[in-house]
Amino acid sequence: MTAKRLAGRKLIDFLDRDDGAVLLAAIGKLKQSDARHTAELRLDTRFGGTRWMKLIVMWRRDPITGNEGLIGSMVDIHDQVSAKDELEDAARRKDEFLAMLGHELRNPLVPIRNAAAVLHRVANGNPQLTWVHDVLVRQVGHVTRLVDDLLDLSHVTQGTLHLRVEPLDLRFTLQRAVEAVEPLFLHKHHHFDCTLPETPVWVEGDAIRLVQVFDNLLTNAAKYTDDGGTLSLKLFVEEGTAVVRVRDNGLGILPAALPRIFDLFVQDERSLDRSQGGLGIGLALVRSLLNMHGATVVARSEGAGQGAEFEVRLKCLPDKVVRDRPPTVECDGAGEHVMIVEDDPDVGQSMAVLLRMYGYNTELANDLESALALAREFRPRAVLMDIGMPVHDGYEVARRLRAIPEMAGAVIYIAVSGFGQSIDQARTAEAGFAQYLVKPVDPDELNRILASALSGNDLSGKGAAGSDLADDDPA
Repeated sequence: MTAKRLAGRKLIDFLDRDDGAVLLAAIGKLKQSDARHTAELRLDTRFGGTRWMKLIVMWRRDPITGNEGLIGSMVDIHDQVSAKDELEDAARRKDEFLAMLGHELRNPLVPIRNAAAVLHRVANGNPQLTWVHDVLVRQVGHVTRLVDDLLDLSHVTQGTLHLRVEPLDLRFTLQRAVEAVEPLFLHKHHHFDCTLPETPVWVEGDAIRLVQVFDNLLTNAAKYTDDGGTLSLKLFVEEGTAVVRVRDNGLGILPAALPRIFDLFVQDERSLDRSQGGLGIGLALVRSLLNMHGATVVARSEGAGQGAEFEVRLKCLPDKVVRDRPPTVECDGAGEHVMIVEDDPDVGQSMAVLLRMYGYNTELANDLESALALAREFRPRAVLMDIGMPVHDGYEVARRLRAIPEMAGAVIYIAVSGFGQSIDQARTAEAGFAQYLVKPVDPDELNRILASALSGNDLSGKGAAGSDLADDDPA
């Protein structure tokens, strides 16, 4: 602007109204001190718009004239602020895309996983049908882990992944991880040795995420070990620290790759005929999750063809009394009424068939209207509710179901969704769902959760089991 246009006017006259109020409040404090004030403000331009400026000012009084006021500088940072906004918008759109990608990839896996479970129950020892079942379960588990690792790593890098920390016996955590990877060991005819102490090893951590850590380490070892190779897992306590070592006699790690093996999208170089694929995110996620636990992981290898060892160290809990693990509830369904609300017919029908084989009396609804009509007649004790449905989502359907007299009793609502973000899990808890499961759900685990809920056990303390079920998919 011209000097004439500026003459006699105050800086605040050229600022956005909200930013001007902020500056006025700061001036009052500056008059009482020698401090400087830094702010990002929007300054009017001669074209009628605004530009972002970085303002640095101090309050000063001229000892000769007695005049006082602000002295400082402004730097145009509009391009930097615009670029930051664009990056944040791109990050938001990326997160939305990843969440939708996870949902769209998980949904088709559900009927495949359920169909595999039905096939296994009717195979009656037929080796060919058993082989088909094992292949389906193994590959569904592999795709599920890839999707979950990708989404979880995105949350870790943004700081939006939160742990549900509690005292736990590390032996049981390792056993669950071994069960998840065991089908891969069997498929590749690996010799696997697992050494666990006879006494509990108590640590403080998120059970779901620690299973994910050791699942990744064991899967990584199995992938890079030839058929018939040897792998081992050993847990011991050393000076108040729980130490877990995963070893293999596989392809090893090249010396140049060791310093970067835990970096995102980094993979050891393999010739094309030995390539094992993968996204290069598993070990990065392992390190990130362990860092969140205050734990460490290191990799060791003598080089190509010499195998590898990964060592994890977690601090043990000092003489802490921990409540006993809840007893396992076995149930064959016993004719309990379970209503499934799911808009995808393949997903809903496959889940209904599966639960009927477990002994549940199961009916299927695909939208709000059919759910309300079915509930009045069927009167279920438990509802498995899909969340991401068109027109009326699972939250609205659950709210409307609770409002009808036939559903006024102690009905258990369990969310089943293809979305696995922490914000989704938190919202279902606030909406009164007893559990949040991420597709595809392991059939035996679904039966256990239903049995436990119908037996009157509180599921609310179990956390977001969906992530657990997505990662831990035993045959």
